[in-house]
Amino acid sequence: MTKNRYLATDDRRLFSYRGFWSTFVIGVNSTRLAEAQGEGTSVLLLKGLIGSLFQVGFVGATLLVPAMVLRDGDWYWPRALALLAAWLLLVQIALVVMYLKSPESLAVRLQSPVGKRERQPLADTIVTSFLILYLVGWMIFIPVDVFYLEIFPTPSWSVALIGGALFVIGYCMSVVVLIQNQFAAPTVEHQTDHKVIDSGFYALVRHPFYTALILMFSGMALWLESWAALIGIAGLVIVLIARIRVEEAEL
Repeated sequence: MTKNRYLATDDRRLFSYRGFWSTFVIGVNSTRLAEAQGEGTSVLLLKGLIGSLFQVGFVGATLLVPAMVLRDGDWYWPRALALLAAWLLLVQIALVVMYLKSPESLAVRLQSPVGKRERQPLADTIVTSFLILYLVGWMIFIPVDVFYLEIFPTPSWSVALIGGALFVIGYCMSVVVLIQNQFAAPTVEHQTDHKVIDSGFYALVRHPFYTALILMFSGMALWLESWAALIGIAGLVIVLIARIRVEEAEL
């Protein structure tokens, strides 16, 4: 009998799974929090700051390379560049805030989304890998739609601004969720010495982290002027529901 989705009260083990967002922001191993703390949070911060450059660079490649191919070598896409600059700035600020306020959350923030097989169920490995692939494909699709397919009319400037605001709100919400749940990890696995998290966003939304992801990527689609990409968020929701099923099956 479980008290809620976070804590199995019969054996006091928590299945921790939040943090997939680190796939597109930063990446270490957080279930070994003692090791991470032994390494020093300042070292983790440095790794995060450096890693964020590579992560945002990867996202930039998924957007700018297809755009460059479709535009005869012209990679200059102001909206995408503005998005990447804002993304990098938000990541850097989030890392520093976690470093100052919640070193444990910083360690979690830097965890890989695909854990060691003996700790992570095979089903979660498969679903998480598919989720990553879907998001990469979704981001590549955006410039293809904007510069080639043009499936729908271009969103108005006001709609694009709303999208930009949703992106920032979703990102900030994901960071707050990680701080509120210091034991959140990107993989489904058994952990000990955890407590029930039922405050903050967790008191309002059952899956606040996934809610933040949906807000952020929806905003990204609108800011980059792709209604088709916004519709593609439905596919993301389906994959997230599948991952939730895997998570809750392990409780």
